[in-house]
Amino acid sequence: RARHALATHPLPQRYPRVQSLLLDSGGRLWTGTLYGLYVWAAGPLTAAAPPLAPGPPVLLLPRDNELHGINSERVHQLYEDPHHLVWLAASAGGLNKVDLRQRAFGLLRHQLTGRPALSNANNYVNAVYKEEETNTLWLGSRNGVTAYDLRRQTFRTYLNQQADTVRGIDVAAIFRAADATLWFGTRDNGLVALRRAGGQARLTTYRYLPGGFDLGRTSVEHLAQDGQGTLWAATFTAGLLRFSPEGRLLGRYDKGRGRLPSSQFTYVLYDARRDVLWASTRDAGLLKLRPTADSLRLLAQYQYAPGQANGLGVNYVWPLLLGRQGQLWIGTIGRGLHQLTTDAQGRDHVRAFSAALPETDVESLLPDEAGNLWVGGTGLYRFTPATRQYVRYDVSDGLQSNAFKIGAAARGADGTLYFGGINGITYFQPAAIQANPYPPLVRLMGLRIADEPVAVGQVLHGRVLLPRPLTQPQVLTIKPSENDFAVDFVALDYTNPQKNHYAYRLLGYHPAWVRPGPGQRTASFANLPPGRYTLEVKADNGEGVWAAAPATMQFEVLAPWYKTGWAYALYALAALGAVALYRRVEMRQQRLQSQLALEQFQTEKEKELSALKLSFFTNVSHELRTPLTLILGPMEQLIGARGPVTGLRDKLLLMHQQTRKLLDLVNQLLDFRKVESGHVPLRASYGNALPLLREVYGMFAQQAAERHLTYLLDVPDEEVPLYFDRSKLEIILTNLLANAFKYTPAGGQVTVAATVVGTPGGEAVFGQHGQPAGNYLEVSVVDTGTGIAAAELPHLFDPYYQASHTDTLRMSGTGIGLSLVKQFAERHRGSIRVESQPGLGSAFRLRLPFGSAHLGPADILPPDTAASNDTGPALAEADLPADALPLINEPLTLATLPRLLVVEDNDEVREYLRQLFAPDFEVLLAADGVQGWEVALSELPAVVVSDVMMPRSDGLELCRRLKEHPKTSHVPVLLLTARTAALHEVEGLDLGADDYVSKPFNPAVLQAKVLALLRNRRLLRTYYQRQLLLEPTEIEIPDADRAFLEQAMRAVEAQLTDPALGVGTVADALCISQSALYRRLKAITGQTAVEFIRDVRMKRAAQLLTLGQLRVAEVAD
Repeated sequence: RARHALATHPLPQRYPRVQSLLLDSGGRLWTGTLYGLYVWAAGPLTAAAPPLAPGPPVLLLPRDNELHGINSERVHQLYEDPHHLVWLAASAGGLNKVDLRQRAFGLLRHQLTGRPALSNANNYVNAVYKEEETNTLWLGSRNGVTAYDLRRQTFRTYLNQQADTVRGIDVAAIFRAADATLWFGTRDNGLVALRRAGGQARLTTYRYLPGGFDLGRTSVEHLAQDGQGTLWAATFTAGLLRFSPEGRLLGRYDKGRGRLPSSQFTYVLYDARRDVLWASTRDAGLLKLRPTADSLRLLAQYQYAPGQANGLGVNYVWPLLLGRQGQLWIGTIGRGLHQLTTDAQGRDHVRAFSAALPETDVESLLPDEAGNLWVGGTGLYRFTPATRQYVRYDVSDGLQSNAFKIGAAARGADGTLYFGGINGITYFQPAAIQANPYPPLVRLMGLRIADEPVAVGQVLHGRVLLPRPLTQPQVLTIKPSENDFAVDFVALDYTNPQKNHYAYRLLGYHPAWVRPGPGQRTASFANLPPGRYTLEVKADNGEGVWAAAPATMQFEVLAPWYKTGWAYALYALAALGAVALYRRVEMRQQRLQSQLALEQFQTEKEKELSALKLSFFTNVSHELRTPLTLILGPMEQLIGARGPVTGLRDKLLLMHQQTRKLLDLVNQLLDFRKVESGHVPLRASYGNALPLLREVYGMFAQQAAERHLTYLLDVPDEEVPLYFDRSKLEIILTNLLANAFKYTPAGGQVTVAATVVGTPGGEAVFGQHGQPAGNYLEVSVVDTGTGIAAAELPHLFDPYYQASHTDTLRMSGTGIGLSLVKQFAERHRGSIRVESQPGLGSAFRLRLPFGSAHLGPADILPPDTAASNDTGPALAEADLPADALPLINEPLTLATLPRLLVVEDNDEVREYLRQLFAPDFEVLLAADGVQGWEVALSELPAVVVSDVMMPRSDGLELCRRLKEHPKTSHVPVLLLTARTAALHEVEGLDLGADDYVSKPFNPAVLQAKVLALLRNRRLLRTYYQRQLLLEPTEIEIPDADRAFLEQAMRAVEAQLTDPALGVGTVADALCISQSALYRRLKAITGQTAVEFIRDVRMKRAAQLLTLGQLRVAEVAD
């Protein structure tokens, strides 16, 4: 297809024998002879003469080393096909082809006479510039600069290497400044200016610049001039350089100096419309810069970002081109063509054209008058952005090569485009490059089974598979054993057959077109499912013109025996039988699993219920024993007293208060039993509920003051009449407040509030779930306590249920209080809900509906009995007899009394124990295990009496810590508990408890046990004093006290010969303070630390004298 110059020869004296004649479609006469091919040019068309131009014809003959000429002088046959290809049948030369539609691509190469090596360097074009004033084409190559005079067709060289070497000065950029100076950017040879005046040309090299900068150590890749006349040079390693028109360096801008993101620049372009410089970089994408008189400001950076929908696909950017509408075309190395546009708001947008144009390395860009882009890369592309269509041209179309150089492109004023590459210059008029309009014909050429060709009429597997050629209509039958076949095809287009593209699809299997790779003309198939298929094959002429109708082949793939209809019927019957059998077995298994799951569920529920009930009865026992303890204790004291009793009135009030508490608890248990059995009658009367709310609020006022709680009441001033059962409402409010006080620490806040929603006189409105939604009274109890976990909230009102935070705090409870609250609230047709966050507190909200429509006749008390529903306290302080006033005794001196530590969370029990032991002990008090531990460490009591169930840290944990610590391991511990199970007692004794007393306890027994512990401790101390008479190192020490004594004696014996041995020395050896050593030894042996040291030294001396090993003087030393 390339256009080549064919040599002409003078005509012989006589014409040789003519073999064939052809008048082509262009009017030329082709004459084939035994001595070459004669071609007469076409002339004007007349009626009298043949349409040939006057003058002799052109003779074409073979020439040595000519690749594009005819290969034989004997031309026998001539033929022009419909695609305007002339075919020549030559003797001994085969078939020759001449394309009458030659491409208008021109080739310019500079051949140096006698210098073949430098000719290659001259034709390796890096830069191109068309100077219109002189009609000169300036070419920058690896061997300097070549000026080609287009009119005279002559070459003139500059900067070329005169020595006989492979290459000279490598020129990468050519730019003509406004003053007509030509600037040449070189690689490793600086910047060169060519100034012409008076017919003379003067070259000036700028290499060594001010500041010691050597421009010869970098590559000047591109040059541009801004609106102020400043020259800008893009260098590959030294950033952007700024020069005056005279060549003076004005500035250098790179990654270090100019605050730019890169120092590796490849291209620079001045945009006069925006007054900005566009600069390409190798590693930082595209930069938008604003030049001023003395600075360069970075306006924007466009670079690759992973995951972005638009933007640059890579940071390696090179050629740039400004479009007619102000858009910027961007060529990248690795990601193809991009475009930058600016919207109406002034925002820039970058989008990629890689999907429309397959070229990944865009090395040169030029526009034409038709709006196309010509893109140089691995070949030359004509790309139409409006339609996103392209045509690729390569060396077979007459190009210099398939490799074009970066930035080596220029456009002349006449529209001619010049592209430089590794083998010269390709130039052309874009309008003259016409597309091939002829679609090719597609033919199916052959069939192969298992890669073996199948001939027409060949017998294969007992029958003829291909009775007729594939070009004729037929339906082929492919057996299962032949289901691996291929079909060959070809496009009957000989213009440039290596550029033809093919596509095929298999209708009935895959409707999408498949495009095979270059040079592949086979469609292969294997293991196709049984069925009828149609293969369609189409081709184009290499320029996007596809055949109008594809070539087709119909065939049927037979199914193997195991995929036939009767086989599938057998499979279906077998599958149905298997499914039926499986279903039967599965249903049986499901029934068994369901029964087992139900039984397991019932067993687990029974276990859970048993555990809940066991916990319930244990907690009820504790709740009952605590008030019984406070009743029986003072009562037995009163019975056993033989004279006036100190604090008689206080004891009676305590007994009365605990009796009331015991009665409330029993009543609550009875109410719970009624709820469980479903016999809970509602005895509602109509009245104001706020007085009852204030009364219950007042019952907890003293407790709030004692615990330093902020206790608030917020109720309306006006009356709120409604139907309510006073006793049940009192239980609801008491349980909610008791719950709030139980879990709110000291310093917290409890708030009771009442809010009227709707109209008190109206009938209540109920929502979807039967809860009051309008006309109701809402009572809220809000605390700042420990809060409840979200997982606990759905079970909070279940019978016997206790939230896990009660175990954390060691709080006791029956687990029925909130259950009663919910039952009684729902009996009023009201509701109760809770909101809570762990660590922030809880809010219980009770809704009581107004009106009476929601109540039955049996739920409302008659008016004459409603007044009797209001009951008050059973007994007040004023009801006590006058002679029950407390008898006040004089206070006792505490200096000589032993210390007793009482650890009890119940305030009344703690106070009672203090009064019980006050006559005989200096009583220390603690409210829980943590406080008790701190008091024990600081005060070292003689005995500890502790409750088991307490908040923060219980009695068992306190006992364990006391027995493990050296300072307190000798202190006897007596535990009080309402749990009577042997398991709990064994747990306490294993931890080191000295005794157990169950609640309710006999005060005389408790006193006797405490005194017995102290008496035993004194006997033990006497025993130790006697044991010191024995050999100190032979004493066996089984318990903690003896271990302490053994350590103390070792500390003394280790330093017997030290005259400075004293209390401080022993205390340091034991790692305790001197006061702690004194108290410990005093408690165990009854001796001071000084006495203990002296006795040990005396006993050791006695041992030495008894053995007779030393004299008295030696022992004394």
